Amino acid sequence: MINDNKIKTFENLKNKVKKFKIQKKKIVLCHGVFDLFHQGHIEHLLEAKKYGDILIVTVTSDEHVKKGPGRPLFNIKQRLHHLRCIKTIDFVVENLWSTAIETIQELKPDVYVKGPDYKNNNQDETKNIFKEKSMAKKIGAKIIYTSGTTLSSSNLINNSLNLRNNEENRYLQKLKKKYSFDIIKKRIENLYKLNVLLIGDTIIDEYIFSEVTGKSAKEPVLVVKENKRERYVGGIVSMSKLINNFVNKVYLISVIGENKEDLNFLKKNLNKEINLQLIKKKIPTTNKVRIIDEYSKRNLLGLYNYENTVHTKLETRRIIKIINSNLKKIDQILVSDFGHGTVSKELVKKIENTSVFKSLNSQLNSSNQNQSRFDKFRKTDLLILNIGELKNEIKGKNLSVFAMAKQMRNKIKCKYIVVTLGNKGSYLINFTKNKMIYCPAFGKRVVDRVGAGDVMHSIISICLKNKIEDELSLFISSIAAAQSVENLGNSNILDKFDLIRSIKYLLK
Repeated sequence: MINDNKIKTFENLKNKVKKFKIQKKKIVLCHGVFDLFHQGHIEHLLEAKKYGDILIVTVTSDEHVKKGPGRPLFNIKQRLHHLRCIKTIDFVVENLWSTAIETIQELKPDVYVKGPDYKNNNQDETKNIFKEKSMAKKIGAKIIYTSGTTLSSSNLINNSLNLRNNEENRYLQKLKKKYSFDIIKKRIENLYKLNVLLIGDTIIDEYIFSEVTGKSAKEPVLVVKENKRERYVGGIVSMSKLINNFVNKVYLISVIGENKEDLNFLKKNLNKEINLQLIKKKIPTTNKVRIIDEYSKRNLLGLYNYENTVHTKLETRRIIKIINSNLKKIDQILVSDFGHGTVSKELVKKIENTSVFKSLNSQLNSSNQNQSRFDKFRKTDLLILNIGELKNEIKGKNLSVFAMAKQMRNKIKCKYIVVTLGNKGSYLINFTKNKMIYCPAFGKRVVDRVGAGDVMHSIISICLKNKIEDELSLFISSIAAAQSVENLGNSNILDKFDLIRSIKYLLK
């Protein structure tokens, strides 16, 4: 008979552990994702129970599973209910943190048990195993590694459950023949040498989570009940946070409005090591509010507050002075023009005349969709845009992506063009080699597409600058973008180790 009392809240479990300690019961803790339960898990848990009286299993929450797009296969509720059926386990609980470090500190088990694949601690890319060992030692817990069968849920999922389509499987098989995981990992880790300057608009994204209550009784208006609000930094600021997780140093130039609350929010949510240079203007900070149906996570309405004002000569001179003062320190300049006035013609001329690697994205949005966003640009090393933006610029019907990209190059001289196709993948055109390569999208659980293009731009620009192979640059940035669409907006900025882990599990 299944015991429904096995699933506990963390606070409830803490109280139970205290009582068990008084009774001199020996507490054993196991922690993991347990996405696809298999023979290796059973052997691991059976052996773990031998080391004590009470076996507790903490399970990684959905938001902290970093095993590639589409994972976890089973959500946290399903995984908890799977585990409660295992007689060996006494209690299961959703972990409140991304690792077991705080869990060990709070529950204070007598024994912390890891699987046989963790015996070589150095194989853990996150290096969290060392922090877990340190915390276990601090609270007096013993660490034991089980000796059972080493099986991989990711390998079983990748090769048996058709998580990916045939196109994605063929792509990955071809990629694995050319590049080992260790090579890809080394390429990503070598990005730490770069110093990057970012220029663009600051955006504050606000999400209002609501419940649709129905139609107004007197007007043809949809009525929603607000449940909660969340705010995230967006635009060039979120890009700077992302790139800062991969490179040596980030310099950021942007514009912010006169509202002091926006400035405080920005500083609170920005890494302190980022060199921030803000131009303050007597305008509102660009604020994009989205009303979301909390149940489906679908966007019901957007409320945007912005003023697309150009810089005064004094403001432009100040920005150019900041660029000049940092030119000798930086390896590349990344420009993301969201169309709200930060990137002026005079500023573009200055950037184009620098000798460092330059990448550019000028985005199509509701305020500039009837005009060209590229008139002020003449040259760059990398240009990135989505297929809709490319068609809007070329106005060419029935042309191939390569043909449109070549015409775009006639407008803006560049070495590379990246064209994103949403859930259909992306292309990278290398004009030096006159070659176009393709990568599937890999996104499986699309929650929000906001910021996916920014993630692609951020990662592929630093990859190409660091001379990572074209195919790998497109693949690495595509996986990063696929990870981003599984979160609301910029609520979860991708970490270097999370990206490496995702690629590792994807290639199993």
